[in-house]
Amino acid sequence: MAFIETEDAIYNMLVQWANGLTGVLFIRAFESEVRPGEVRDPTTTPPGQYGTINIVDNTNIGQDEVRHQRKTPDPGIPNPALEEMITATRTYMASINVYRNEENAVGDIIKGPTDICEQLKRSIRSQFVHQQYFLPLGVGPVNVSNTRRLPIDVKNRSEPRAEFDFFFNITQKDTYELDNIEQVAIGQSYIGAGTGEDIKQLPDIEIDGGS
Repeated sequence: MAFIETEDAIYNMLVQWANGLTGVLFIRAFESEVRPGEVRDPTTTPPGQYGTINIVDNTNIGQDEVRHQRKTPDPGIPNPALEEMITATRTYMASINVYRNEENAVGDIIKGPTDICEQLKRSIRSQFVHQQYFLPLGVGPVNVSNTRRLPIDVKNRSEPRAEFDFFFNITQKDTYELDNIEQVAIGQSYIGAGTGEDIKQLPDIEIDGGS
């Protein structure tokens, strides 16, 4: 079950939370081939910080709840469609990465990637963050990993990077419309769907039990 719409909503929530709390530009991982603030002229000021968010994995908690019901009866539709409603609780793992230092005009480091990661981790326990970002989607924080310093090589120079993993639960619901299945009784005539025409008479089936 993909729950694509819910996953998009989770991404948007995480990006808004990270942007709003830190003031750093966060984007979905692999969203663009061009890195934010990429410098093409070495004489310009070094680019500022940015972050990426990647939903790495999700795991079922228990079994999905599946229910079936007919759509609200419509006088014009003699056989309303059957709907399948699935409720599933999953644990998600989001990898949050921060790149580059924030520097002042003379090159002093104001905040490094580790500082931003720790700021986000502290905010997860905030009642404001819970009500503003997590509660509307029913997100329940579970755990965070240690912050890891993982510098990367960019154009033959080392660039600071820090990363941590955020684990959270969310209950997702989705509804699918199922095709109606026509049932045919053996040995009786049946009516073609929507035609009112007696299609054919099926013969009774005799079963020979053998000796």
